[in-house]
Amino acid sequence: MSLRPGKILTAIFITFFIYGCAGQETVIYSYIDNSDKTIKFPPGHHGIKAALKNVLVKNNWTIDEFNKIDTKYELHISSGPAQLLCLHAWSEISYEIFVVEKASGEEILSISGTDCDSYSSATEALEIALRQAEQ
Repeated sequence: MSLRPGKILTAIFITFFIYGCAGQETVIYSYIDNSDKTIKFPPGHHGIKAALKNVLVKNNWTIDEFNKIDTKYELHISSGPAQLLCLHAWSEISYEIFVVEKASGEEILSISGTDCDSYSSATEALEIALRQAEQ
């Protein structure tokens, strides 16, 4: 059985299509103070914000969206479309997530990558990074 160029290209395309929705890079710069897990979070509960907020709540963080409490940390999110279609979701996004200590302006951790609408790569990366950065 011989593989024709068309079949090889199809196999490459399918592989890229299936695995194109995942991938991220995490950098831990400093540690999180477990005695003060308060974080300012961008307002909203849609898309990647909802997924990341759920991770923080699950890990016992106090979230402030409207400057009601003095928080030790601040989370910044940047995201946008990266691809039109993922295999098991509607679209792919690229994202950057930063956790910064407010008083010093020191970046604690950063995560960047691509993910599908389920945001499973981004949420898993945040959960792992938070665990690794805890003192």
